Amino acid sequence: MRALWPQAKVLDATLKVSIGEIRKALGDSATQSQFIETVGTKGYRFIAPISLRLSGNATGNSFAPVVGRASELERLRTHLELANQGKRQLVFVTGEPGIGKTTLVEIFAKDLATNDAIITARGQCIEQYGAGEAYMPIIDAVERMCQGSNGHSRVALLRRYAPSWLVNLHALVSAKERSELQRQSIGITPERRLRELAAFLEVLAKDQTVILALEDLHWLDPSSLALISFIARRHEPARLMLIGTYRAGEVERTDHPLKKLKAELELHHYCHHIALRGLSPRAVHEYLTARFETPRVSDRLLSIIYSHSEGNPLFMVNITDYLTNRDGIIRRDNSIEPGTAIDELVTPNTIHQLIERQLDNLPAADQELLKAASVAGMNFSTAAVAARLGVSMEQIEIRFDRLVKQEQFLQREGTNRWPDGTVGARYGFAHALYQNVIYESVLASRKARLHQSIGERLEVGYRGGTEEVAAELALHFEHAGDYHRAVQYLHQAAQEAVRRSGYQEAINYATTGLSLLRHLEPSSQKAEWELSLDLLLGVCFSTAKGYAAAEANEAFSKVRAFSGKVGNQSLLCQSLAGLWSFHFVRGELETALELATDLYKLARRGSNPMSLVNGHMAAGIALFYLADFTAAKAHLEKACSHYDLASHRVQMSSMGWDLGIPAFCYRAKTLWMLGYPEKDTEHAQKALAFAEELSSPFHWGLANSLLSTYHTYRGEHNRALHHATATVEVCQEHGFNHWLASGTIFKGWALARQGDLETGIAYLQDGLDRWKRMGAEMGLSTFLALLAEAYLESEQIPKCLASIEEGLAISAKNKECYYDAELYRLRGEAILKVKNRKLRLQNAQEADSYLLRAVAIAHGQKAKSLELRATTSLCRLWQKTGKEKEAKRMLAKAYSWFTEGFDTPDLREARALLDTLQ
Repeated sequence: MRALWPQAKVLDATLKVSIGEIRKALGDSATQSQFIETVGTKGYRFIAPISLRLSGNATGNSFAPVVGRASELERLRTHLELANQGKRQLVFVTGEPGIGKTTLVEIFAKDLATNDAIITARGQCIEQYGAGEAYMPIIDAVERMCQGSNGHSRVALLRRYAPSWLVNLHALVSAKERSELQRQSIGITPERRLRELAAFLEVLAKDQTVILALEDLHWLDPSSLALISFIARRHEPARLMLIGTYRAGEVERTDHPLKKLKAELELHHYCHHIALRGLSPRAVHEYLTARFETPRVSDRLLSIIYSHSEGNPLFMVNITDYLTNRDGIIRRDNSIEPGTAIDELVTPNTIHQLIERQLDNLPAADQELLKAASVAGMNFSTAAVAARLGVSMEQIEIRFDRLVKQEQFLQREGTNRWPDGTVGARYGFAHALYQNVIYESVLASRKARLHQSIGERLEVGYRGGTEEVAAELALHFEHAGDYHRAVQYLHQAAQEAVRRSGYQEAINYATTGLSLLRHLEPSSQKAEWELSLDLLLGVCFSTAKGYAAAEANEAFSKVRAFSGKVGNQSLLCQSLAGLWSFHFVRGELETALELATDLYKLARRGSNPMSLVNGHMAAGIALFYLADFTAAKAHLEKACSHYDLASHRVQMSSMGWDLGIPAFCYRAKTLWMLGYPEKDTEHAQKALAFAEELSSPFHWGLANSLLSTYHTYRGEHNRALHHATATVEVCQEHGFNHWLASGTIFKGWALARQGDLETGIAYLQDGLDRWKRMGAEMGLSTFLALLAEAYLESEQIPKCLASIEEGLAISAKNKECYYDAELYRLRGEAILKVKNRKLRLQNAQEADSYLLRAVAIAHGQKAKSLELRATTSLCRLWQKTGKEKEAKRMLAKAYSWFTEGFDTPDLREARALLDTLQ
């Protein structure tokens, strides 16, 4: 108090009152603090994340002016002007390590810091544990963007336009909201995530220009690369500027995917390139005169510094520091010259040698701390560094802060708070070269011990929430040789990547995990890890490439083959479910039925009711398409009876989607086929209610797609159009391609039935093309029947008959015969419309045979609804050919079987014809 307020009388309550006022201004509270935490018996602690980045090169211990980059800065400003006009800009800044890429971007951003019309955010790719982590630099940039005075409004925009991104921004949302967002994001595709963030940035860029700077793209993950491509290719005007820095040599010398993307973008003028070269002797001269505030530099000194640095700014600054600290540079009048001892100095020839010498000149304790820090990563917490050294975090922070003040090696990066309550200062190496060189200097045995200690400390700090740092933990334990833990966290990192829709990253983590398993001794646990990782690969391949992907089949087959040997029923059940999806979507129904039978029999012996629901549902659906409707009904009834939304909701994310919706929808379809058009309605309504309660886009699209099928079967084109339109809307928005294809088909059929034949046929053809491109054949005979019906209405008889023939060929190949009766009925109707007077009688006879066959097929399948529809068509023909009595007798018999649903289209049409015949 004497130091701070020597002339004022300060009461004990003043601090408490002041803190209260600050909390009120910040919208903070004492119980759930975001900014200021009350520390019992001690006082208060500031806990909000902060970022302190030094401008210029944070190297050496002297002033480091930026020189020789005027033209590059001017180019960036030119691109900014274009962005201000709504012309989105993508600029790559490239060069060798230490050439000044980060410095150039920071100086450019610093000039704009006070401009309220511009939002700047920075994201960092990191070589070690960041490599491959889905969307890492993007999440980093968005999180920074959503902090500060405008943070709440930007989080609100994320919640509206990019809700799936909030799941990964732990500092911005509560655990409860994150859990709800995870549920709503089930089934979300990578394409949807790209569109969400693009929409967020574009809305943000309506009133302000947004500058997104992503550094070190040579360590970029595949998902972030896809996002850059997506944003750059969009044609909508946006006040958006994206700057990416990378080491040109590392990208150009390899098959780095960024190399191909940049070439494609340049070809279409979607990006620009600023290549940084070494500084000229004139620029080095300018740097020395500015640093030493002298107008003259001796030619010999200039030659020494330039020849050693070769114009590399980082090396130039460090070599100057090196010479200055050893009296290698002296002042003489108004100039600087080489010192007398310069010839005796062994001057480093490379930046690596220089960094090594700088490290050697530090006290031994500081060297040890920096070596431990280099093992912790490019950015690190003092809590991680203190793990093995036996030094308190406070002592470490004192030493590191001294290095920061001397601008040696480190810079302060704010504060880090771990889930277990640990709070420590966060630091970062001023350049990746420092971290790399120091890390290489650590002995291999000590490096392994440090990795182990840091990994174990992180485990404790993130207990209960290790998914946030799973990739980092995996790296530490891999380098420590603790392969068991490394595989465990690679599995967790893969699961987290799937939640982010980063399927390529998940595949990379799972593949790495499988390669590390070779270091482990044979055991049942090793076998389980191997199968778990293979199962994850299957899930990723089927989601990323489609349910019919060959890679998914290979992975699921491996799990099925070996899971029995390790006695893991859960893995076996999941592999059977994955294989069922593969064969079912490919139209291989008998194989799918065998797999479903194995699944429900296995689940019956176990204790997982969800697998039992899955098995009976899978068997019921396969039997439905195989036209065994009675058996299908029995299985679907069992699936529905074992299903409970509340209890199954917990396991839903592991399955990928809810099982109740398809179970109840297919039960409704089966009951309609069997001739119960009122009982089925109850189950269809339940499926829709589940979708509404689950309140996720994926389940809404799934339910509406299945219900559009159901109402199409019933001939209710208005209701079919309603559900199909809802399907198309949600699937287009969220990228659910499988359901988008079917929704498009049913929307086309409904439009054609309403009289808009041209539009309807266009939708039908588009949906069929989408379906076939996915390699899917399941349901294809039905879709072709719907297209044939539209062609029939538009009197395009050759195309109608061709579609029917294709549908019957698919049915014969896959034994997908549940819609054969309808295909033959449509063939008979089409034959009657052939405009050839000479063949009229012959056509009637041929049509008669097809319609009789349709009735027989439906009767054999016990498909009463299809039998009634085919009977109505046949009796209408008999009415015209003088067989009214036979028609009346046959139709009356078919109609009298029904006890419900008399207001449905087929029963109304049959009744009307029966009245005419009577």
